[in-house]
Amino acid sequence: MSTETSSKSGDDSWATDAVESATDDLRHELESARRDATGKKARAIEKAENLLDRAEQALKKRT
Repeated sequence: MSTETSSKSGDDSWATDAVESATDDLRHELESARRDATGKKARAIEKAENLLDRAEQALKKRT
């Protein structure tokens, strides 16, 4: 039975890696945009970062 668990987690590791890679890329882009952002744009970027955090957590629970 432990073999099945190990196999499953090995099969899912690519999905977890993909989620982490994609969210890291998005965070990098948001950080770059934040440097020049003021006012409404800065608030929109902050909201996007919060949504990204929530999406990342939801995806990690599924993988």
